[in-house]
Amino acid sequence: MKIITNVPLSILVILLFIGITVTSCQLVDIDETAMENPTPVNSTGILTSFNLIYEETFEGSDPFYAYVKKQLASEHAFTVSSSESLRGKKSGRFELRRDDPKATDNGKRSEIYFPEIAHKNRWYAFGLFLPADGYARDRNKDILSQWHQLGVTSAPMSLRVQNDRFLLMMKINSATTTQTIDLGPATKDKWHEFTFHVVHSRGKDGVIEIWHNGEKTVTRNGANLSDGPLPRWKLGIYKPTWATSTKTDTELRVMYFDNIRMGNENAIYGDMVPSVENIQGWGLDVAEIESLTLINGLTNKAVNTIVEGGTINRRLLQTKRVSIRAEIMKGFGGSIQFDLKGPKDNSYIDNKAPFALFGDDSKGKYYHSGGLPLGDYTLTVTPYAEQKAKGKAASSKIIRFKVVD
Repeated sequence: MKIITNVPLSILVILLFIGITVTSCQLVDIDETAMENPTPVNSTGILTSFNLIYEETFEGSDPFYAYVKKQLASEHAFTVSSSESLRGKKSGRFELRRDDPKATDNGKRSEIYFPEIAHKNRWYAFGLFLPADGYARDRNKDILSQWHQLGVTSAPMSLRVQNDRFLLMMKINSATTTQTIDLGPATKDKWHEFTFHVVHSRGKDGVIEIWHNGEKTVTRNGANLSDGPLPRWKLGIYKPTWATSTKTDTELRVMYFDNIRMGNENAIYGDMVPSVENIQGWGLDVAEIESLTLINGLTNKAVNTIVEGGTINRRLLQTKRVSIRAEIMKGFGGSIQFDLKGPKDNSYIDNKAPFALFGDDSKGKYYHSGGLPLGDYTLTVTPYAEQKAKGKAASSKIIRFKVVD
């Protein structure tokens, strides 16, 4: 387990070049409906629990450089600030002006968002500072955090501010607001600490628990999710009405976030408190790819360990049908994504050993294989901590090879 210090970690994508050889051996409260998922890798900061999936402390040199995506339309939309901090010396400053261009087709926003969560039970936490000189009272709602589902018009759950009050707003299946819960005054020039525990569900097993400044203020049971996929968590400032001619009381929104955390289903409240310093590494380490093996699709047998700079000779193999198996630690419970580029492209996620380029029969009896046309190929192989290529990713292996007769 790596110990993370308050310096930026290297991105977990290290290009290891090896090859193959055989012969030689929002107009209203809406959001976008389709965005790519990022590749999860480490961020900056120090974490307390192996149940934490992510933390951003803003103490490093390049915050949000990985794992999250940004929706920022101007240079002032996001900056690192030394003027305010919950813990440490820095925080993330978000700014939105009415005359800013749209960051997406349907709304003015300065936001970041995470990939779709892989489990319905998740924890979320952050520190929030609203400056009096940059966040004036407004009768119109601002969205500061939302849990948005791809393909669903409105976020079923969001944290908002209106008339200097924090509000939890529920909008299930994009209906008219189904419930609004007052979370207390949005006091200026002080840090607010929020922790959310959510079991995202369309049924009775749904749970929302909220702590504000160390005090539990909400316990809500029941549906909190619309029909559709699990949500993506978004943070920042989203002002839907600024995409219209609707008059508002202000034309500027400035806020600071600090110590943003996401916890998995095994996290507890003590793991999430934004003001508590963390001393251990985050998440489970993901096993690395140990080696890659060429599989003869005709005999279903391993041919050789793949090495740098080689070729696959179809004449010597006596078949055009081959596969490539990723060798990884025994008992690995995550998934491996294969991305093949060349005369024949193929992308495949294998969720169970043996992990192979074209998959297998899931019983260990035979590998599926593909006929590779002659030419040059590049294969990227990436292990993930969770099924379906989700969660934390280990280093990718990239091999370049040639298929000949």
